[in-house]
Amino acid sequence: MVILALACVLTGMAVGLRFKVFAIIPIIAAAAILSVAVAPGAGLGIVAAMVLNIVAVQVGYLCGTFANGLLREQRTPASAVVSSAPSAKAYNSQKGVGIPAQ
Repeated sequence: MVILALACVLTGMAVGLRFKVFAIIPIIAAAAILSVAVAPGAGLGIVAAMVLNIVAVQVGYLCGTFANGLLREQRTPASAVVSSAPSAKAYNSQKGVGIPAQ
């Protein structure tokens, strides 16, 4: 069961790095179906496995989304975004921002 929960966390992280929030719905459904198929016993054990795996997918998605935000922040510095516009030099000179010429 722990291996399945770790697989759900890693799947959630992969989805969080790449897709928006609506992509997690089919992943949660697949995790619930997979936990029913793999869970030993009956009754409360299956429900506990389903809840564990659904929460694991959501925690993984949250971590993946956070990592995606950090990676995006590192890839595009703020000065590159402002200086890429054609009229950025004129705009920045009016505002008093000194961006070095490239």
